[in-house]
Amino acid sequence: GINSRNISLKLLELPHLSASVARNEAIRNSSGDFLTFLDADDTLSQDSLEYRVRFMESHPKLDAVFTDANIIDRDENAYAVRKPSQDLTNESLAMAFLSGFRMPFLWQTLMLRPTAIEKAGLFNPKYVRGEDVDFTYNVLMNCNAGYLPHVTYNWSLANHDLSSRMRNRIEAIKVRPAIIGAHTNGMQRAYYTARGLSFDLMKLAYEVVSYKR
Repeated sequence: GINSRNISLKLLELPHLSASVARNEAIRNSSGDFLTFLDADDTLSQDSLEYRVRFMESHPKLDAVFTDANIIDRDENAYAVRKPSQDLTNESLAMAFLSGFRMPFLWQTLMLRPTAIEKAGLFNPKYVRGEDVDFTYNVLMNCNAGYLPHVTYNWSLANHDLSSRMRNRIEAIKVRPAIIGAHTNGMQRAYYTARGLSFDLMKLAYEVVSYKR
């Protein structure tokens, strides 16, 4: 694995900020060759960093890489693997993120070079929810991003109660039209807005039914 003696850590103590603002501060304070993310309730799989760093080093023209991820249930078991369809272009993957039906891959699996931030920009601080969709869309549309078919991330579904999950879903419904509107126009905007609203309402109903089970 990566030699921990060669890793220096910087701890940022920030006031309660939105995810966008907090992540942007972390990006601005980073100084390494690669950048990746880890949510508080998730974990990295074994050798996650090593696999992605080696892939990026062997593909020097890539700005970013995304990978597969384990989906972890309430009993802390991996019951599914989220992986993208390999026949989709980066543009198709970006539009799939906008549609809201099913994220083709977990954005947290991204590992980025500084060039990716230069091309795609930071997280948009005006989005309280959905900032990850907007950011990933920008990375896929503006950067040279590659796919590594290997699980590097463990994403937990079980750490939020029903009220929190519903609140988050409602916030996503509110902000999705603005995100879609920022990246589409005309009939395409109308199509993806209607499609996204339909999927978000379906997901809201599913949150209630699945949690009761």
